[in-house]
Amino acid sequence: MPVSAMVQQSNANLGTGSTIKLVQENPKIVEMLGIRGKLAEAARALLDVDPAGFDYLNAIPGPVQESIRAAIFDAISGKRGQEPKPVQMSYVPAYEFGASVTDYGEAVSIEVRGPYEAASPSGKNARAKRSAGRTAARRGKPARRKVNPAKRKPARQPGR
Repeated sequence: MPVSAMVQQSNANLGTGSTIKLVQENPKIVEMLGIRGKLAEAARALLDVDPAGFDYLNAIPGPVQESIRAAIFDAISGKRGQEPKPVQMSYVPAYEFGASVTDYGEAVSIEVRGPYEAASPSGKNARAKRSAGRTAARRGKPARRKVNPAKRKPARQPGR
């Protein structure tokens, strides 16, 4: 399931009117969101996330996952004597994972940032690294490294 599809599905389940229904009909999912490290499992139960989507959610670094999970749980749980708030999710493509949470009274907005595909264990986009090496190998040359302009030697001037 692509990331954008997961976000659209979560908006349908966490949007206005849906949060109260979710709390009443699926208290186990709300309970799961209250446990640290259970964002991917809750998404699997709520959104019927496929294995690739589950792997993508698990590729999100722990602190980012926890900020998303905690923001959703705080908004929908109705703790602190408040009514459950709707949650609006959005996705922005980025090189690194990140999240931005805004609580503007009536609702909570969560912007999730990350690559289109799951990151490699090193945290870098593995596809970009592999393709750069293959392109250079096809030409029979080693992969070029970027040169820092500050360390570049000045051009020779004629007559010297």
